[in-house]
Amino acid sequence: MSRTLGGFVAVTCLLGAPALAQEDPFAEETGFVGPLVWNVSGMYNFPLGDSADRVYDGWGLTAGVTFNPNPLWGTQFEYGASWHDLDTGALASQGIVGDAFLQYFDLNLVVRPGRAGRVGLYLIGGGGLYYRSVEVAEITGAAVAPYCDPWLFYCYGVPVAVGTVIGSRNSWDWGLDAGVGVTFGVAEPVRLYVEARYHYIFGPSFDTPSGEESADGQYLPLVVGVRF
Repeated sequence: MSRTLGGFVAVTCLLGAPALAQEDPFAEETGFVGPLVWNVSGMYNFPLGDSADRVYDGWGLTAGVTFNPNPLWGTQFEYGASWHDLDTGALASQGIVGDAFLQYFDLNLVVRPGRAGRVGLYLIGGGGLYYRSVEVAEITGAAVAPYCDPWLFYCYGVPVAVGTVIGSRNSWDWGLDAGVGVTFGVAEPVRLYVEARYHYIFGPSFDTPSGEESADGQYLPLVVGVRF
């Protein structure tokens, strides 16, 4: 009898385990609108590669929405923007300063390897449309100099008045992104999240004195935000 009773208890526990797991409020990533999960965050954006030689680290924000048809994956549409001071290189000695602005609209696949819980891991990647603008904001004195920097969307093969460079340039380009994030359950369905995602932007090409160069961009924003 004792063995029979013990076996019954063991089987009952095994059968009941999935039901208990389902009672975990963070077993699936859902939002206030069911499968639609919104996210907003603050961003600290690190330029990489050639971008880091022209643009300083900057602050920004993101906002998006993810549709989760099942617990393992979802699709996200996201907007992001960041503001940066500009490193004008050789022109800095002539008193020229400026700023740069980045914004993007991305469509991503979000994959959650394994069931979600109070602490969850996800992978994210996709691509979208990126907008970059640079603006020269100040000049001190007058000078004449050649200037060519494809990344800043300026390229003059012969000496020109420095005043010609004053103004703004911008470019819309396609890009790709991929990264990883961690979520932390707070109160159903609210989660905090931390994410690092690499962005590569395919910029326009320019003819320079040393040959054709592309104004590609690379960034690595670190974000901290909330999902709900």
